[in-house]
Amino acid sequence: LPTDSRMAQVLVAADYHMKRLAMGLEPAAIKGMPSVLDIAEDRGSAPDSAPRFWLECSYDSVKRSEDGQVWQWDGPGAKAKSENQVINAKGEAKTIKDHPVLTQWAATMTEKFAELANADPVFGELQNVMDMAVAAAIIEKHGLLETAGIQIPHVAGTNDAVQMPKWSVPTVVASQCSFIQIRNDWMVTTSGGVQVDSWGVLEIAEVDNSLTEIASNAVAKSNGKAWWNAVN
Repeated sequence: LPTDSRMAQVLVAADYHMKRLAMGLEPAAIKGMPSVLDIAEDRGSAPDSAPRFWLECSYDSVKRSEDGQVWQWDGPGAKAKSENQVINAKGEAKTIKDHPVLTQWAATMTEKFAELANADPVFGELQNVMDMAVAAAIIEKHGLLETAGIQIPHVAGTNDAVQMPKWSVPTVVASQCSFIQIRNDWMVTTSGGVQVDSWGVLEIAEVDNSLTEIASNAVAKSNGKAWWNAVN
């Protein structure tokens, strides 16, 4: 992925913003979205390690028509995952059993993601990026360009490629951390990551014969014209 592309910018921005929400460095744009520190304080316990959170693709269902020409997927598009890491003297990370505080924050982030995406532009854009990545994976894996008889050399870069805007590439940000004392222990938080596994999403796809009717109606009404319809 080109580091100066719009997609790369969205992934970095969403990752950075998620870290700040988890670490309590800024409030969420919606209600009911506490930080990891808030949850740890309420529970009176904290992981004695390095919490890690990341976002990845998540859909409630992925369906396709029997001929594979119509696809439908539903759900928020992203979910938060967590793990508990310890760092040894050599700086090597080892994952240990997850902690209830981390699990609760990740579950809350997942539950609130659709609402957060509507209130916070960066998460809305991440949702769009993941949806488009899934659409691209479907087109590529199932050869839908060949099925439709369409060539896109300017988009694919096999001809004079479309010149896309180039964005400034961030190389460093100021280090930040947050901490809180829980009883006799101190909890220090760092976290982050975004993973877009659009190909993995296709593995849960199921055939839905009702989608075939959508294709038939679209062909009947299109009069040979190409069209695009996206519902968010």
